[in-house]
Amino acid sequence: MRRILACVSMVGLAGCGGQVPLSTYSMSSSSMDPTLREGDLVAANTLKGVCGQTRPEPGQLIVFRRSDGLFYISRAIAGPGHVVAVTQGRLSVDGRPVATSEAGSDAGPFGQPTKLIRETLANGSSYLTQDFGPDGDLDEYGPTVVKDGWFVMGDSRDNAADSRVKGPVPGADICGRIVRILFAKDKSRVGQAL
Repeated sequence: MRRILACVSMVGLAGCGGQVPLSTYSMSSSSMDPTLREGDLVAANTLKGVCGQTRPEPGQLIVFRRSDGLFYISRAIAGPGHVVAVTQGRLSVDGRPVATSEAGSDAGPFGQPTKLIRETLANGSSYLTQDFGPDGDLDEYGPTVVKDGWFVMGDSRDNAADSRVKGPVPGADICGRIVRILFAKDKSRVGQAL
């Protein structure tokens, strides 16, 4: 009976006929606002703890482990050989500024208003980011060449200890791609594909 219920609850993820491994992860910070909120439960297309098999595409949300043994969720921005820079809060990859457009405002994790910016990468991947305003601690970075692994960033650009702080994530430590929100305080977000 439990297997049937689990299968029924995951039909939207993979269907009952396929053997798609899924693991769940909980957002313990606001580093991925506005895409993921603190407390969200998400599904990743991997077996828990099995890393090194995922080859992300720029713009995908990934789960990875760091040397502290903990799992983190960030957005894959650029892989090996690419050059990443942030100038006045604006992301560039390979010397080209990423396309942006204003997308409204949001209440930040500390209650202050934040600006929402839609970024669109060269491959067409598009997502919202959150900006606390000018002169953030992480508004200037690089340029740096990603030698090995992936450069990752939080969507809350002024509130994420991502590759700008901790360096690129080695491919062997990338554990899977985040595919769906399973639980959220805002019920309208439950089931959202990512």
